[in-house]
Amino acid sequence: MLLIGVAALVDHLGVFGDHGDDQGRYDRKSGVVLRVIDGDSAVVSVDSHEVLIQLLGVDAPEMNFGDQQTEQYWSTQARDYLLERIGKKTILLKLDPQRMRDRFGRLLVYAYLSDTDNVNLAMIRDGYAYADRREKHTLESQFESAEADARQRRRGLWPNVTVQQMPQWRKDWLEERKKGNTEP
Repeated sequence: MLLIGVAALVDHLGVFGDHGDDQGRYDRKSGVVLRVIDGDSAVVSVDSHEVLIQLLGVDAPEMNFGDQQTEQYWSTQARDYLLERIGKKTILLKLDPQRMRDRFGRLLVYAYLSDTDNVNLAMIRDGYAYADRREKHTLESQFESAEADARQRRRGLWPNVTVQQMPQWRKDWLEERKKGNTEP
């Protein structure tokens, strides 16, 4: 019985690949950004645990894209913007009950510098990332509105980006919209 209890505890802590209680461990917890990976992911220290985070609802251009390891349009600017905003700073992590981790095991978060300064929203609003429409989340309508405003006001990547430079999911989404099969 004792052995089963110890195994359950170790599994809950994530030793066997289970992420345990992400909601209890990370939601509404502050962490220090150790390094920014690219325009939508970073490594954060929360209670002495390093965790790889992904900004929920955000898709920034990739630094290393495809087999050739080429950068997508605006990827360096997106990374530099995120680094300027959160690098070595303390951020508040908020989790969405609909989605905790992505398919790569990254913790999906809304990152805040203050109660009202949502970094995810700022990335999109200032034109450094796309509103990621592939998965549902609580703030998706705000993110889509922020993207529409950035596009209309030609902020960040929007004045010069071409459809060919956009991620494949967005090209597919635009094509579906053109056919009238999805809502805007």
